[in-house]
Amino acid sequence: MVGVSDQGLNRRVSRLENDTESLYELVTEVRGTQDEHTRRLDQVDAHLNQADAHLNQVDARLDQVDARLDQVGARLDQVGAGLDQVGARLDQVGARVEQAGAHLDSIDTTLTQHTATLGEILRRLPEPS
Repeated sequence: MVGVSDQGLNRRVSRLENDTESLYELVTEVRGTQDEHTRRLDQVDAHLNQADAHLNQVDARLDQVDARLDQVGARLDQVGAGLDQVGARLDQVGARVEQAGAHLDSIDTTLTQHTATLGEILRRLPEPS
């Protein structure tokens, strides 16, 4: 009976040795996969760092554009105020032109009356003989 149990024990030991060897192979395979994942994650990390640096540059450029647009907006406000002043001045000039037009209409009416009167005077004068 001792021989049978030695055989069973040897089979168990052999199976355990095989299992241990399989576990070592699996651990080695997992370690290789981890190393591959670590390299790939390092590449992704480097790429993200580059993208982050680029976004920081874009952000800085957008800040510059924003500042420039603020300057342009302020300048447009100044131009708008100047145009408002010009518009007000044009309104004043337009009112004066309308007054002058009304005055010219009055002069034209007076001149028409004087012309009619002068015509009547000339008609009444005797013909030179």
